[in-house]
Amino acid sequence: MPSTVDVSRVGAVIVTYASAHHIEGCLDALSGAGLGAIVVVDNDSPDDTVDVVRRRHDAGLVLVQQDNLGFGGGCNRGVRSLPDSCDLVLFCNPDARIGPNDVARLAAGLLAQDRRGLVGPRLRCGETPLTSAGTEPRFSTEFRPLLPRALGRFLPERRLPPGHDTSQPVGYVEGACMLARRAALEAVGGFDEDYFLCFEEIDLATRLHDRGWEIALVADAWADHCAGQSRAAIPVSGRDHALEGLLRYLRLHRGSGVARGYARAARVSLFLRAKSGRVPVEEYRRLRDVLRGNGASS
Repeated sequence: MPSTVDVSRVGAVIVTYASAHHIEGCLDALSGAGLGAIVVVDNDSPDDTVDVVRRRHDAGLVLVQQDNLGFGGGCNRGVRSLPDSCDLVLFCNPDARIGPNDVARLAAGLLAQDRRGLVGPRLRCGETPLTSAGTEPRFSTEFRPLLPRALGRFLPERRLPPGHDTSQPVGYVEGACMLARRAALEAVGGFDEDYFLCFEEIDLATRLHDRGWEIALVADAWADHCAGQSRAAIPVSGRDHALEGLLRYLRLHRGSGVARGYARAARVSLFLRAKSGRVPVEEYRRLRDVLRGNGASS
């Protein structure tokens, strides 16, 4: 039960970028939870996020400022800034909200198995459930969105459906809110900072799994995350980062041949979508340049 979990073992890490309109709601939700520490790592926000955090007086709150090293770089810096007493690490987006009871349920789910290294709650936006977890990406799962819907439905879907309500081992959990054992993070060297924005939580989950740690969805814990709020601060190049992240993931975990094959298929799909007007020409050219690397570079 949540009441049996000592949540002072939990240290929260929140990476911010242009998050002035969202960070207070995130901190308000965590206030009163009795966490051991809350570290906000600001990735050189262009707005007044830092001033908003500085005005707070939450117990155990620490602000760390750095150049924009991406999400993974911010998470790693946050973990290093936690006290040693925090052996459980809650990663939370600034536009996500998780309350004390759900933090406790998440911690209970993590501690239920000795080799469980990373867990996530179910996500929702208001009353609408969101995708919260999925299987590890493979060529077939990533090729699916490139096909017309009538054909793509014959390939496996990476993401579990939003209505999935069963606690179980999964390939990964969504990075908007997740809880990890600090020992597991240290065992794999934390986040790979060569992912700047996307796929870093999936890469982390895969590396944890490869080292014998279990990843799980804790269905009785909830976090609110109206996706797109913090994403609105991401520049147009955000889609470039997502594509670069996917190519890096495929190259590292499925092989350079798979990454090159995906890049070729994606270039064809992107060209056809641009020809039909479904993708703006400027975006097509930008993403085409990313794909021309064929996923072969490191």
